[in-house]
Amino acid sequence: MLIAELVNSCSHEPVARAAILSLGRDFTARIERAAGNRGQSAGAYAARRVVRFADRAGEIEWRSLSRAMEGADMPVLDGLRYILERDLERHESADDEKDLDSLSLECVYRETAIRKARRSM
Repeated sequence: MLIAELVNSCSHEPVARAAILSLGRDFTARIERAAGNRGQSAGAYAARRVVRFADRAGEIEWRSLSRAMEGADMPVLDGLRYILERDLERHESADDEKDLDSLSLECVYRETAIRKARRSM
C-alpha cells in the first residue's frame, strides 16, 4: 500500500521535488548534481527514477524497497531515498570511472610527450 503511494505520488515532478527537499541538504545537493549532469531538474530526475524503478524492478528490488520502508517514521520518504540512492551510487561510480579514464589518458599523453622530448634531445 505504501509502495503504491510512493510510486503514485513521487512519479510527479512537483511532488518529487518537495520530497527531495525534505531529505536533507547534502542528499538534495547530490540529486541536483546528478540531475544537472543529465540536463534535468531535480524533481524531474527523481520522478523519472521512480517511474523507471516501478517499470524495471524485479522481485528482489521490490522486497528491498519494502524493507527500507518498513517501520520508518516517514516510509514514503525513506522509499524515495532508497530508490534515488541506488541510482546515485551508479551515477557517481560512473562519474568516478570517467574521471579515472580522463586521468589515465592525461598520464598517457604526458608520458608520450616526455618520451618525444627525450628523443629529440
